[in-house]
Amino acid sequence: VTWTITDGSGNTATATQTVSVLDTEDPTIVAPAALVTFTNTDCEAANVQLGTPVVSDNCTVASVTNNAPTQFPYGYTTVTWTVTDASGNTATATQIVEVRDTVVPVTVLSPITVNLLTSGSVSITVADVNTGTYDNCGIANMTIFPSTFTCDDLGENQVLFTATDVHGNKTQSIVIVTVELSGVDLDFDQVDDACDSEVNNTQAVVPNGFTPDGDQYNDLFVIPGIDAYNEVSLEIYDRFGSKVYQKSQYSNDWNGTSSFTGAELPDDTYYYILTLDQEVKQGFVYINRVH
Repeated sequence: VTWTITDGSGNTATATQTVSVLDTEDPTIVAPAALVTFTNTDCEAANVQLGTPVVSDNCTVASVTNNAPTQFPYGYTTVTWTVTDASGNTATATQIVEVRDTVVPVTVLSPITVNLLTSGSVSITVADVNTGTYDNCGIANMTIFPSTFTCDDLGENQVLFTATDVHGNKTQSIVIVTVELSGVDLDFDQVDDACDSEVNNTQAVVPNGFTPDGDQYNDLFVIPGIDAYNEVSLEIYDRFGSKVYQKSQYSNDWNGTSSFTGAELPDDTYYYILTLDQEVKQGFVYINRVH
């Protein structure tokens, strides 16, 4: 501002004054409303449309920014919006973004066939039928029902498989479990022992063979009835008369290997001597692995 003074004779003088106008007034901002969105990639939400904040300033708005992530995680995220005017004054406001998970698990199952145990039942686990069930956020637990089968369940059975994710979303699917007999008839009465209510266990019945091939079926030389005796010893000889197995307290656990070398004995017919207290049984037993 230039100031001028003039006297009565018309003489003048001037002086200047500087007036600085400063903007110290902050802009204003109202963040977009809180919003709810849903997972659309893994367990996160991408490409979320946040909306537009309402901003104003007494002079000029220079920029509006926010700190939103590229992908929002499950749960609540606070987004901070910042408005800056041409003079560097700023103001902030926050917006809440909630990400929910409504994606149900995907079940991947395989039907199975199981054999009853000679006890008359068989049980399965989730791992027996589950071949890759998955969820975008993770599986919390998986269950099956029923999981135990008896002679009443021979044939195909519908088993309910339930998968629940970490956020409570649930999928239920049916998988087929086929139940078959044990294939064991140690008392030779033509009734499968799994469903035989009168298996002869009052005296030892020595089977004439077993198949120790690792399929969990007839893998051991099981002699029903030996539990009734106090002293049970078993000796096995090969066709050349060499002793290949011996156990003084036999407990139905010979798996076709030598008790002396631990080596698997070849498929062949062997001679046994079974001592039950004072009673001695002798005969032949064959090893026949199924390949």
